[in-house]
Amino acid sequence: MFSIKKEKKAQQWVNKKEEEGLNNVDGNLTGPLKLEGKDKIRNLLIIGRTGGGKSALANVLSDSDEFEESARSVSKTRTFQKKEFEWNGVKYRVVETDKIGEGINFMPEGISRILFVVDGVFTKEIATFIFENDIVEYTTIVRTKFGDFKNKDECEKDKQLLEKSGSIAEIVKFCSIIYVDNPPTNIIFSDEDDVEQVKNNRKRRTRSKTILLNHLETVCQGKYYN
Repeated sequence: MFSIKKEKKAQQWVNKKEEEGLNNVDGNLTGPLKLEGKDKIRNLLIIGRTGGGKSALANVLSDSDEFEESARSVSKTRTFQKKEFEWNGVKYRVVETDKIGEGINFMPEGISRILFVVDGVFTKEIATFIFENDIVEYTTIVRTKFGDFKNKDECEKDKQLLEKSGSIAEIVKFCSIIYVDNPPTNIIFSDEDDVEQVKNNRKRRTRSKTILLNHLETVCQGKYYN
């Protein structure tokens, strides 16, 4: 499992360059980064297992199709992807990566929220990763592919089950859990049923986006992990 602590040197290098006003991570000339209030971008780092729904979540949040999704079991995640978007007048940058160091390099301000995408069973590995890197207070567990995500009772039942599942119980106590469902919309139409399915899938994705971003408005209050 990757470790944020091992990547801090890369983060420190980027911050140093920004402070010196020499260049930013894209190699362009710039001055020191000074962002305040709503102008200060909120950075969202999406991590999780391969094929768990990270690209779908990134597309849903940014209202784009720039993160390549696959309807099949084979993941199409690239090494690093990012996209900026705005929600209720607040700027966000969503980063999806399987290499934490790259994500941090493109977040000189620090990380506002880590979205740990889980599409099924919560493993001990997840709990170990979050606690060892001291990122509990910056982490939201995003439970994807949860068909009953709109049903608060079902979500609560699932959470109660997790609270009884050994080592995972500890992480549930300290990390927020948001339930969403982002079914594919890149389906090849064969008949009218497919058209209706895509319409319904889009509605579910829109509802998921609202649920998660409303949560992020509450938890992302200018505090950064770096």
